[in-house]
Amino acid sequence: MTTGWIVKEVNLEDQKVTFQKKGPSDVKTETQPPKIKRLRKKLTESFKDLARKRIRRRPVPSKTKIAKVQAVVKNIERRAAVTRYRGKLKPRKAYEKRLYKPQEKPET
Repeated sequence: MTTGWIVKEVNLEDQKVTFQKKGPSDVKTETQPPKIKRLRKKLTESFKDLARKRIRRRPVPSKTKIAKVQAVVKNIERRAAVTRYRGKLKPRKAYEKRLYKPQEKPET
């Protein structure tokens, strides 16, 4: 494995070694073989058509999901149909009307 340095000179008497850095083109040729350029094949229209994204349809909801949504809607309608009275202003119930006349109602 080369790291991009070459030995320039060695002096055994002084125990010195001088290295010189190689240029990037020199390092590249030693470490990697030259790349072979490949010619690209031209893409045909039929191949491109296969690769294009297809339009997806939204899936149809299942019968169970439809039934649950219908039940929720029906419950909302029922809640809206119930009459709500403000405060304590409720009409008298039918059994109260039958039992007591307005003057004879007992006080509690």
